[in-house]
Amino acid sequence: MSARTHPETLYQHAGGDEGLHRLEQTFYASVLRDPLLKPLFGEGKATHVEHLTWFTAESFVEFGSRVAMQNSHATADDELHPLRGAPLDLARRRPTARVMPEIRAAAEYATFINTLSCQPDKQGEVVQINVDIVERVARTFPGFISASVHRSTDGTRVINYLQWESAEHLTAMQRSPEFQAIARRLAGLIEFDPHECEVAHVAERGARR
Repeated sequence: MSARTHPETLYQHAGGDEGLHRLEQTFYASVLRDPLLKPLFGEGKATHVEHLTWFTAESFVEFGSRVAMQNSHATADDELHPLRGAPLDLARRRPTARVMPEIRAAAEYATFINTLSCQPDKQGEVVQINVDIVERVARTFPGFISASVHRSTDGTRVINYLQWESAEHLTAMQRSPEFQAIARRLAGLIEFDPHECEVAHVAERGARR
């Protein structure tokens, strides 16, 4: 694996705690001047800026630690996290198109469909916990292919469609401290019904055999 230099982390690029604090001060002041957004934030409290700063800093540091964890196991350049070792160049970034997961019959990967039953007033919280697991843990682990989080329109279900290279890869992720720290937030919120599945048939609009 070739030698790489890493100019700065996202947290450092943002100016660390001081830079993020200035950012949140500017953001919060603009929110309180906006007649549409102000009611969502109340009349404003001094502690809000501090809390926003802590949250943003923790998010930036958390992301960086996940990248470092993945790359510590890399044995070749193509196994490195795509953001590792690349200078942070915001001017050159382009939006990435979002696509549906590829679903194939007889595919050489493991498919899981998990149903989480919940109360309608808790569905939003259950969705966010699942998104946190995907974005902060699952996608950094070896063997991850895709994850889709769905919510039923009646508010009583959250359904996950997962693709992993193998069931063993998923199990390894679920045993990690990172996963367990987030998943324990689901305690008392859901009834869990997981299933490993095989894709029996796939049809697409405009495609015929």
